[in-house]
Amino acid sequence: FNLKKCILILGEVGVVPAAWAELVQPAVHLFCQDFNIIWIEIPAFGSDASRYLKHGPAILQTTLMELRVDSVSVLACGVGGTVFLSTLVHCPHLFSKTHLVFNLDLPRGCTAIPFSAQDLEDILRERGFQLWFAYNKEPGVFDIAFEGTPRRGYEAVTKIRARLEGERLRGRRTSDHDEVIITEHLNRARDGHVRRVPMGRNVLLAFSEPFLEAAARFFRVEPKTFQDEMMDGLVGDTKNRSKSKILAHGQGLPELPAVRKLRLEPSQLERQEIADKNIRRLERLDGATLLLLPPHRRLAALPLPSVVATEPKQLQASASSPVLGSAPAPPSSTAFNPRSDTLALTSGKAVSQNSRRDRYTASWLDLHSRS
Repeated sequence: FNLKKCILILGEVGVVPAAWAELVQPAVHLFCQDFNIIWIEIPAFGSDASRYLKHGPAILQTTLMELRVDSVSVLACGVGGTVFLSTLVHCPHLFSKTHLVFNLDLPRGCTAIPFSAQDLEDILRERGFQLWFAYNKEPGVFDIAFEGTPRRGYEAVTKIRARLEGERLRGRRTSDHDEVIITEHLNRARDGHVRRVPMGRNVLLAFSEPFLEAAARFFRVEPKTFQDEMMDGLVGDTKNRSKSKILAHGQGLPELPAVRKLRLEPSQLERQEIADKNIRRLERLDGATLLLLPPHRRLAALPLPSVVATEPKQLQASASSPVLGSAPAPPSSTAFNPRSDTLALTSGKAVSQNSRRDRYTASWLDLHSRS
């Protein structure tokens, strides 16, 4: 079973006499497309859908483990879709990433979905699963426009899809596909995509060739489809879309987390302005600290010329790397003592009057002995 991709068929269990026969036409088509097909029939449950819902997840898990199937995709219909979703919540490790449910329905008497919607959302979000829900309105048979189990199941699915899509659109997470895609009405096309064919006591579902091809393509590839990219209610060719639409036009590419973080934070120019303000703030703080010291301790607090020796060799003895030395006494000052009171910046070439280092040491050069 692990040499080919496996498809588990779950018909409308507990509702029709032979649920396995309801989806025989798409099952045969998928088998011809090189898929393995798995049917599970439990005659003891008969038409009791509640027993399928209660014991179905455990039976599916045991059966797949007994067959040693690593992962399986699911094609389900009606109540079989509810049994599948309940099993997916309890045993997500048993399933592949793509699954198709036609006309999802709840067992008779159910007022809500029999599993946690939050748990299902977490599984879809974390494991990268994609669920395709296809609906076909048939008055008297299946109609989501009126109150009933079909409508309750449809409302639950649409709420899950809205929450997951909202997270992606608001930028809370990135994804290359929608976890839940919905086809509202399969027969909205000119020729329609599904019809019911009575055959003895059973009613078979006959799908159109385009729908069967879309289903086979959906099961074969990784999830890549968005809701707004579906064509005529069917999943399109995601390989062509990923190469032409995304790469050529640049639309639909998810924003990288690093790019988003850089976009939301200050720009490079703003960061430079903040850094300059911090440097000026530290300069004023150093100057004020020196002024608070006694005169005989101010020189000891100044950086010594030996500190410059720790700079890289390529910066030493260059015009851009000044060193500390004695400053000549101004002609107009008789009390100025260059040996004990001040140090000035000297270099191999003329010192730049506008350099940041000159401004930084201006406060040092202004310290004179007042004795």
